[in-house]
Amino acid sequence: MKMNTEMLFHYKDNGLFVKHALTHHPDPQDFSFRSHYHNTYEIYYFLRGQGDLAVEGNVYPLKRGMLLLTSKGQTHNIRVHHSNESYERFVIMFEERLLPDGADPVLLALQQEQNCFQLTESDAAWLENCFATLETAGQHDMPTDNITVAIINLIFLKLCQYVQTTNPDLPPGDDIVRQIIRYINAHLTEDWDLDTLERVFFRNKAYLNRRFKSVMGCSIWEYVIRKRIFSAQQEIYLSKSVAAAYKASGFHDYSAFYRKYIKYIGCSPSEDLRRSN
Repeated sequence: MKMNTEMLFHYKDNGLFVKHALTHHPDPQDFSFRSHYHNTYEIYYFLRGQGDLAVEGNVYPLKRGMLLLTSKGQTHNIRVHHSNESYERFVIMFEERLLPDGADPVLLALQQEQNCFQLTESDAAWLENCFATLETAGQHDMPTDNITVAIINLIFLKLCQYVQTTNPDLPPGDDIVRQIIRYINAHLTEDWDLDTLERVFFRNKAYLNRRFKSVMGCSIWEYVIRKRIFSAQQEIYLSKSVAAAYKASGFHDYSAFYRKYIKYIGCSPSEDLRRSN
C-alpha cells in the first residue's frame, strides 16, 4: 500500500503553524531518520502509531498522551516502526515572541534535556479537547490565532507544574551520541574535525559516525553544518550583518557558507536579512 498523509487540520499565520496530520501506511524508510530542526518552538502531541522520536540524542518511545517540546535549533527526527498502523500527530510551531510569561522553568528544563512530558489521562483528555476546539474554530472561520496562543499559554502552565513536581530520568538513548552532541554544542564554531572526536572519545571516527547516524539520522558533520548555519542565522537577526555572522560561523570559505545557507534556510543570507527587517 502506498503511503498517504491526510491533513485533518492546517493553519499558518501570525508566527504560528498548526497541523493535525494522519499518515496511512507510513513507510519506515521514508519517515525514519528525517533529521531536521526549526527556527521556532514546536509542541508535538502523539496520538497513535508505532515509533519513537529522537531529540538531540535522546530517544523517546512514542505512546498516547505524550507531549514533546523542542526549542528552536534542537535537531529531532521521527522513526516510524511499522507500515500497518497509521501515524497521527498534532503539531504547533510558534515564534519565540509568542512564549508566554512565566515560561522560564520550562525553558530551563529544555536546556537540561527534558523534552518529553507524559501527560496524565485527564490532562491528555483536556489537551485533546483543546485541539478539537481549535479545529472547530478553524472550520467556522473564528480567530484561530488567538485560540492557538491561548492553548500554548495553557500548555506551558501545565508543563511548569510538571517540571516543578517531577524530576524525570533521561530517556533510553545512546550516551556516546549525547556526549558528541554536547561536545558539538560547546565547540560549534571552533576549528576541529572528526579526528578530534577520535582523540576525545577514544573511538574510531567511522564507528562514532555510525552510532550518531543510527540515532540522529544524519552524519556528525552534517549535523555540525546545520547547527552552524542555524547559529549564523540567529547572528544575522541579532547583528543585522551577514559579514559578522559569517565571521562567527566557523566556516572558512564564504562560498561554502553561502551554498549551505541556501540549502538549509532556503534563501541567501542577504535575502534572509532583508526578510527579517
